[in-house]
Amino acid sequence: MVTLFETQGAASGGLSASGQGNHRRGRPPRKPRKRRVAVTTELTLFEMVALGRSSVQTAVEEWVQSYKEDRELALLDLISFFVQCCGCEGVVTAELYQSNQGKSVVHKMTEKFDQETGLYYKKFLAYPWILTIMWPEKLQNDFYPIVGPGPFWKRFRVNFCEFTELLVHLTHSSVLCDGHLMDTVICMLSGLTNSAVYSLRHTSSLAAMKLLTALASVNQGICTGRRTAQRLYEIESITKLKGRHKYYMELLDQRRHQFQNKPMAIDNIICALFKRTFVPRYRDVSSDIRVICMGELGCWIRLYPDMFLDNNYLKYIGWMLYDKDANVRMKCILALKALYEKRESAMKLGLFFHKFKKRILSMTQDQQPEITSE
Repeated sequence: MVTLFETQGAASGGLSASGQGNHRRGRPPRKPRKRRVAVTTELTLFEMVALGRSSVQTAVEEWVQSYKEDRELALLDLISFFVQCCGCEGVVTAELYQSNQGKSVVHKMTEKFDQETGLYYKKFLAYPWILTIMWPEKLQNDFYPIVGPGPFWKRFRVNFCEFTELLVHLTHSSVLCDGHLMDTVICMLSGLTNSAVYSLRHTSSLAAMKLLTALASVNQGICTGRRTAQRLYEIESITKLKGRHKYYMELLDQRRHQFQNKPMAIDNIICALFKRTFVPRYRDVSSDIRVICMGELGCWIRLYPDMFLDNNYLKYIGWMLYDKDANVRMKCILALKALYEKRESAMKLGLFFHKFKKRILSMTQDQQPEITSE
């Protein structure tokens, strides 16, 4: 961030080297002008996201550039950002994972409270590091950023979600599928979502679900582009018989091959993130986390029907129709309503409706009038 402050400049009407005033006779001397001096200070990711929406994209762009220069250091900055967003103002230490440690390292992963120091310790694997987070006990049930009161912290939550989504949108064509970035992020988020401390679990679950939303949006766009390129190539191949558009054919062929492997790589990331974050958390004891999971699942099905409009994913909505919390049931109903509004998606819900028809019909007499109406 650039901070501006004012300094006193030399007076233009001051004394010259000879001691005489250098302003013209009969005119009053000019007042000293103030000049601005720019001082640049480096901000953390957390501070840039907290500044406001305008700085979120800058924060992501600068982080991507730093990742290309030194990915290990950049990943540690990203991990520190997510931990700080969880409300942990303590220390995060990282030691490199040694391959000869084997399976024994899993048994060293722990989360406990040390009565002597008054600190919580969480140790987990976020390849290629073993991370240790320490924070005071009082933070377990106190304030943390994404649930803070007032307009500032409400905006921070919006900016936090935008940051996680931009992280995907600005890297999907470069470093997203490098086999290192998302592996580390998935390990980190799965470690945090399995925490017994609510602030860690809540914040990391929100981040993981928003990442999945961005991945689904990006991959659907890639799949649509691939189908369009293939269709244009097939149409143009017919006109090729007449000897036209040879150069255009070559461009279409190149574009067709660009879309060849990218969707599969992102699908693998989606599956890994889904299994390691959504599946353990969609039945969380906290209704707030269950609401996040079901709300985002509805978005994934709409954004990326090629993958998520399938009974393997629809079943989670059916199961959560029985949830005791009205907000969770409402998210499920709204997700289904959006699917039934489109003929293309409604035609694929036959098996789902056959299995959950009885429950859906019974919800017309739900205790909540809003759910009954929907």
